[in-house]
This record gives sequence, C-alpha cells and structure tokens, in this order.
Amino acid sequence: MALLAGVALVGCGVDPETENQEIVSNLIEAGFPADDIMVADERVYVGRDAHVTLDASREMLQAPAGSAEQYRSTNLVGSSVTKICVNPTSTFDSYTLLSQGLDLAIANYNERGLRITFARGPTTGCTANIIATTMDGAGGWTGFPSGGLPYGAIFIGTGLQSYSVDLNEHIITHELGHSIGLRHSDYYDHNISCGVAGDEGAGDLGAIHIPGTPTTATLGGSVMNSCARTTETGEWTSSDITALNSLYSPGSAVASCSSYSFTSYRGQNGTQIRCSCEAVSGGAVWGTDLYTDDSSVCAAAVHAGAIPATGGTVVVTIQPGQSGYSGTTRNGITTYSYGSWPGSFSISP
Repeated sequence: MALLAGVALVGCGVDPETENQEIVSNLIEAGFPADDIMVADERVYVGRDAHVTLDASREMLQAPAGSAEQYRSTNLVGSSVTKICVNPTSTFDSYTLLSQGLDLAIANYNERGLRITFARGPTTGCTANIIATTMDGAGGWTGFPSGGLPYGAIFIGTGLQSYSVDLNEHIITHELGHSIGLRHSDYYDHNISCGVAGDEGAGDLGAIHIPGTPTTATLGGSVMNSCARTTETGEWTSSDITALNSLYSPGSAVASCSSYSFTSYRGQNGTQIRCSCEAVSGGAVWGTDLYTDDSSVCAAAVHAGAIPATGGTVVVTIQPGQSGYSGTTRNGITTYSYGSWPGSFSISP
C-alpha cells in the first residue's frame, strides 16, 4: 500500500522475460494503462500494491470488463475456502507493532461474521494459507486471488515499526483485502488519497460496483484507498463493511437479479452488478448479446450462455441504448427483435 503493486512470475524452466512479456501483454489487453506497468526484479508491477500472478493475469482476459466504481476485482476467493491462516515469519514477529497490527487486522475481518474467517498461524483447519513477511520501507504489497485461492503472501514494510499500531493495523487490513479481491476504492484517481495523479485502469481485472457502496472515493473514506495517512485508525468504514458483507457474508452473498431495476442504471454505462438467478422457466427478452434493459435478466443470461437453465450467478454490465435489437433462438430461449431503445445490458458469467 502506498508503495507498489505488481504481477508475480512463477515458472519452472520458463524464461522470465517471456513470462514478463505475456503478463504485460495481458495487462494491456485487459485495459491497464501502459504507463502504470513497470518491470523490476523479474516481476511486472501495476496499480501500486497489488501483485498479480501470471495465472491471474490470464484470468483477467476471461473476465468481464470493469467500470470506474467501487470496488472489487473479478478474482474472488472461492466457496471452498472457509478459513484463511496467516502465518508470520520469525522476522515479521520480531517487529512488535507489525505483529500486533496483524492480530488487529485479523480481528477486523473476524468481527464481521463473514463466510471466511482468518486465523493467525500456525494452526489447524486451514483451507488456505497466507505468509506474512517483511520488506523495506513503510508500505506493503500483496496480490489478487487466483484459482479461487487468496494470494499466498503479504509483504509489510519494517519501517512501520516507527509508526502507530493503528497504522500497522490499517496497512495489514488493506493488504489482506487485496488478497481476497478488494481493489483500491480510488483506483481511478490516486490524487484522492495520495496527492498525486494516477489511474490504475479498470481493465478486465474488474472494478465491479457493489450495490450500497459509494461510486466515488473520498480521503479517509475507505481502508482500501490507495495511500494511507499517519492518522489512520485501522478500522473499517461503513462502505467497507457493506462491500465485505456483499462479497463474503454467510449463505448467499449475492442478491437475486429480480431485486434490481436495471432501467434505473440507465446512462451509467460500464457499471457492473453481480446477481443470482434461480431456475429459469421463462421471461421476455429483446435482443442478442446486447439486450434491452427491461428484458428478463435471467432469461437473457440463459440465452447468452452465461448460466444453464437451472440458474447461477451472473455479472450484468450496463450498456448504451441501441438503434435496434435482433431476436434469435439460443439455448432454448427465443428473444424478440425491437427498434430503438434508450438502455441495454450485456451478461457474462
């Protein structure tokens, strides 16, 4: 946090330069600005403090495009992960404020009653593990999930030993947030929290809007802001809590698509809403690939091949209105043709 982000290179007998080239190519194709990508120490860095593996960069190309809103990535921790154990190195533990900050950060997550819990390791019953280790400086970095697992390490600056335990708590909470898929809430304008301009780009890594959270960031408005102040408390804000509950609350963390009025998002092009569909038995749909925004989302999702007729979870992306829509038959769903309409959506898994 506040220092750097990047993309890890993992390979056996593979030329790191070749992997670097693929990662950079993937990031650019995914929509990240070229001037926000750098290569150092055989790693590719982007977005200040989020370290993304080669596999994760490939997953970005399979994910839906993002929007300029707060504030999750398209890579999340899978449902098989229920207990994440954070295992500090002996060097990490030798810094008392880093060690205390880790305990407080773990408590921040566990107090929320999420479907995933964190525990300080070594311990038993872990379904995923993260190593907490040190780096120079007073910031931190980690990575986004890949393959349904959190990123496997957080790197915390030993310089934080000179600051308050609250700031240590804040930075470790922030990095753990990235490891389970939270993006910077001000990723589209670092000037908000860092005082310098910068745009990480939404890319296909995604910045999917979480209903109930702000669509613009403010200084001190989120633990997930790009840069931290020395006066940070280390505690979640109300919008942070809304985001965590939406993504990782017990049971169904995803609202039913039927609970949304997608016409109310008209004009907010690029906004993405993740929602769930039960078994689909029918529903009126106009268009193909791009659907009128008053169409049945779940029937359109089956038509688009995003889910089977038995239901599932989809990402709905708000799109501009079209001058005309063509009807087709796909996957047992027949859609209608229509003329000009002021709003559309597309659907992806």
